Amino acid sequence: MSNSETETTAQALKAEARAHAQAGRAEAAAHAYAGVLERAPDDAEAHAFAADMAFAGQRFAEAANHYRKALAAAPETASLWFNCATAQEALGETAHAAASYLEAFRREPNNPMMALFAGAALDAAGRSDEALQVWSLGDDLGWAVRKAKDVADFPPEVRTRSARADEAMRRHFTELHAKAVTDAEAAWRAQTDAPAALERVRNAVWPQTHTEEVRFRASKHAPLIYYMPDLAPVTIASRADFSWVETLEQATATIREEFLAAEDARARMTPYIRESETAPIFDKLRGSRDWSSLPLFGNGEPTQWTEHFPRTLAVLDELDLTLVDGAPMQVLFSVL
Repeated sequence: MSNSETETTAQALKAEARAHAQAGRAEAAAHAYAGVLERAPDDAEAHAFAADMAFAGQRFAEAANHYRKALAAAPETASLWFNCATAQEALGETAHAAASYLEAFRREPNNPMMALFAGAALDAAGRSDEALQVWSLGDDLGWAVRKAKDVADFPPEVRTRSARADEAMRRHFTELHAKAVTDAEAAWRAQTDAPAALERVRNAVWPQTHTEEVRFRASKHAPLIYYMPDLAPVTIASRADFSWVETLEQATATIREEFLAAEDARARMTPYIRESETAPIFDKLRGSRDWSSLPLFGNGEPTQWTEHFPRTLAVLDELDLTLVDGAPMQVLFSVL
């Protein structure tokens, strides 16, 4: 039989195998795919099917072998790397499984489930620092990495890995918080004999990553991101607590004038909660102009609109703001 005839026969058998598989005739599909491999030993689809069948039969070594052969022909297929990793994991090949899960995540970097499994495999392989990095990347993509443990409909293997990721990330970030305060105190002592007075910061917690249950002082004072128990839970802060309020108020006309001029220069309010925000708490405001803003500083960096507000910036320089590398962390016009 010529090469062209062999290829034609292989393609016909592959079409037959697909039809059997779609109809639920697994044995007939397996027989047809075996015929494909006789004629095309490197065919990725046939090896992948054989691997799936072997895995279902708990023949994990055979499954891993077929997945590797499928990957040799189709190395960019994330699902093949993922499935190969599950077979290697079942065989106790922890290091190989971690490498394969990582390859799957590299090929689907926007898939939090790939990050969840890759991080769990790295953790099992004793590479805990790398596991935290991968889990953190996955957590940035969506809620599944740390919250899947709470979804009853999710498979046990997903919920178990999610619980491990959540516990490890909470422990890591709680320790990181404590270290940051200790380092800040040491840096302060190196500059002055005055006490650092950072107890309020030390006692603060990040509810989403704290190792212990967070007990709020007031039911309506339960911040999602950062909680300082030492701060009194007042509804509205007294202006008497802020000596700079009057300075800001006296500049209202100046600030308003610059804002209107910036609007004339095509500055536009945009949704404060961006479309990319995934947290369920922001479902109603995601991408909505019901909460709009015009930022002057964000994350300690000036925005494209800052240059339109020289007199406003001069006023800000007179205020008692917390600065990051010499710039305010966040300053914005807000309409809610």
